[in-house]
Amino acid sequence: MLLNMLSTKAEADKKNWDLVLPLTLLAYRTSVHESTGATPYRVLYGREATLPIDLMYGLPEVPPRTPAEYIWELRKDLADSFCKIREKLQTESRRQKKWYDRRTTDCHFDVNDKVWLATPKRNKLDKIWDGPYRIVQQAGHSIFKIKKESNPRKQLIVHVDRLKRCYGTNPEIVNRSDKTEEQQHRSSVNEGQRFHNVIVTTPTGTQRRHDEQITPTKPQPSLPKRIPVKPRWLKDYVT
Repeated sequence: MLLNMLSTKAEADKKNWDLVLPLTLLAYRTSVHESTGATPYRVLYGREATLPIDLMYGLPEVPPRTPAEYIWELRKDLADSFCKIREKLQTESRRQKKWYDRRTTDCHFDVNDKVWLATPKRNKLDKIWDGPYRIVQQAGHSIFKIKKESNPRKQLIVHVDRLKRCYGTNPEIVNRSDKTEEQQHRSSVNEGQRFHNVIVTTPTGTQRRHDEQITPTKPQPSLPKRIPVKPRWLKDYVT
């Protein structure tokens, strides 16, 4: 949340994000959080922060109290706040779990099932899914041990949320060695269509055929030549 607020505030000039950090922290600490129902400043200090608007219009008058009375009331307010916040957090946790469970389904995998593994992306063009992998063992209720088909020595223990069932092969991820014999035969036939039979005459007069790959030659455009131009300062130079 703080990072989103900071990125929105420093959208115009991202290099000077540290200049808007104090105001962003002030807004974060004095805003009521939905999960706790209170501001972080009140949870920490037991009272609300004094903002510039309070200095302009003034604060409500508080009857004079001794230091002992102030400490006793502060402890009581903090204890009451902690109890209310704890109940609020438990209620929000149950509510969020209920909404999360409505959009999820229980994925069950068996041993030797083929799955994809979700990997974190370093940039937007990286692939999300890696693999395919094979289920080796179920280490827990939602924990599985997997191994990569192209490298069986590579075994990982991952959560079920990072797995997705594999129903086929992804040509962008799977290597050529993972293809079936029929797919390899089709690819070899397609490659063979790029060759042309050429009749070559040997010095002995016999003719033989051999496969030669034809590479079409395209005329290369000539590069434009640079026309030299005298600099301006030479126009004022008198010899």
